[in-house]
Amino acid sequence: MFFGLKPMSLSVSAEGRLEVCPVRGHWGTPAANAANALFMMPSGGEAAPVQIGDLLEVEIIGPVY
Repeated sequence: MFFGLKPMSLSVSAEGRLEVCPVRGHWGTPAANAANALFMMPSGGEAAPVQIGDLLEVEIIGPVY
């Protein structure tokens, strides 16, 4: 199994939950550089795709609003 670092946007919902959404673009683009979290996304082998509602472990790299 391999892992790729994916830029993510972490925010607080109206209900007070933390929500994470993928950021479009590759590293070095303005959108990816504005990411405030990183996700180690598994790929290959037995890796299952991420589904809406899955709980993810991310590393926070910037302020969360």
